[in-house]
Amino acid sequence: MSEERDENSLFGRLSWPEEQQAPEAAKEQANLEKEQARAARTKAKTDGVPVGLLTTRRVIAVVWATVCGIQILIWGLVSIIGGDLAFPWWLWTVGGGGLVVGGLWLAIGSAARKRRQAE
Repeated sequence: MSEERDENSLFGRLSWPEEQQAPEAAKEQANLEKEQARAARTKAKTDGVPVGLLTTRRVIAVVWATVCGIQILIWGLVSIIGGDLAFPWWLWTVGGGGLVVGGLWLAIGSAARKRRQAE
């Protein structure tokens, strides 16, 4: 009986495991290098500010802008249907919420600037 190694068969993979581990180790090393490169790109993009904080900032800004848009739309419809220009009550939300969202953007931006200057 000749001992031909058929690496594609199940028996070939089971009988020669040391040869099969090398590609797995190489794949694991490649995955590790990809993960490290992705982490470096993320850190460079975010200037060291946690990604969750940046995402939260964006979500809050989008929610605020959406609420303001809906309120302005409702105010416009009330003014058109009523035939009179109604008091712009939406200014309270736009102004107050804008200050909060703007303060949040400045605070996170200043943290990123401080980290950049420290490096």
